[in-house]
Amino acid sequence: MAETPKAPTLPCPHCDELDTRQQTAEAAHDRSALVDVRVLTRQHARLDRCERARAAVRSYA
Repeated sequence: MAETPKAPTLPCPHCDELDTRQQTAEAAHDRSALVDVRVLTRQHARLDRCERARAAVRSYA
């Protein structure tokens, strides 16, 4: 069965900033900062209805 092609990810400066914060937190092994990033990503997905953030939240599960 062929995979369905994924829609292109739209550019989002807020998501780019959150990705950078997540990478920094992972590099520093800072768990509280990682939790903060995940909370902010969930808020961004819910309040701003950003599909890129929603996809990131789905990957947390």
